[in-house]
Amino acid sequence: MVFAASPVQAEPQPTLQQAKEQVDALHEEAEAATESYNGAADANRRAQEQVAVLQQRLADKQAALARQREMLGGIASAEYRGGGVDPSLRLLMTDDPRGFLNRISLDRQLSARQQEALGLVQRQRRELDQERREVAERMAELDRTQREMTARKQTVEAKLRQAQDVVNRLSGADRERLRREEQAERDGKAREAAAAKRQYETTSPATSDRAAAAVRAAYAQLGKPYRWAATGPDSFDCSGLTQFVWRTANVSLPRTSQEQVRVGRPVAKSELQPGDLVFFYSDLHHVGIYIGGGKMIHAPKPGANVEILSIDVRGMPYMTAIRP
Repeated sequence: MVFAASPVQAEPQPTLQQAKEQVDALHEEAEAATESYNGAADANRRAQEQVAVLQQRLADKQAALARQREMLGGIASAEYRGGGVDPSLRLLMTDDPRGFLNRISLDRQLSARQQEALGLVQRQRRELDQERREVAERMAELDRTQREMTARKQTVEAKLRQAQDVVNRLSGADRERLRREEQAERDGKAREAAAAKRQYETTSPATSDRAAAAVRAAYAQLGKPYRWAATGPDSFDCSGLTQFVWRTANVSLPRTSQEQVRVGRPVAKSELQPGDLVFFYSDLHHVGIYIGGGKMIHAPKPGANVEILSIDVRGMPYMTAIRP
């Protein structure tokens, strides 16, 4: 009996509304993965810096030991010219002083100078061994952070590809409609941003000098594109934007939103002031800078630009705020 092959079921074409919801959800997942990537990248950067410092220290200690052994060679030569190489000097020159001592008995006590030189060489060897262990440990840590970075990057890129696949499954007419809607939304937000910036420049809220500087810098970034893992000046992700604008006020913030929430004084929602950082979602993977009037400036998601948005948007739960 011959069975007919079952036809492969094509994935159903989503409606425009379904596609928009799926794309938004995937972009949200990509942003959460972006903050994880940012944390791994920051850890990787610190590990690289530590390895570089340790490697330099290791090289310095190796050079110091070589100089000391060269000096000991001079002492041995002098002893030889004076009547043969003392067993104690052979001890100083060996790579295994403990094993050498186990094999021979010294004919006489080491001179004070020789004792001091031996002690220095042995200390330098111990320090060198310790430096080598530390370098090996940091290299292992660096390898771990690099692998974690790669995994997080792959997650972000996979989410973005999935979002594009959803759009690609739309009909040509729906794709064009989606493009027009997104362009109209960007144009409207650009007009709103320009008006808000003009108003801010004429009626700047009374805040601290640093907070005012950070808010001014945030307004200057309006309209620049979101790009995952970007820290400016031409594009940003959410925590890259807040880090950038506060850096203009000479305040250094950590790289990720989850770290930024720990570096300021907690602020109640009813007491928010321009310049405060506001955080969203239960895992705090999104952050913006508050500008007053219940609004913030933030870098929203792939395909969008830095914009002004209410802090009470449906689907983006407000969690907490801090004052850097």
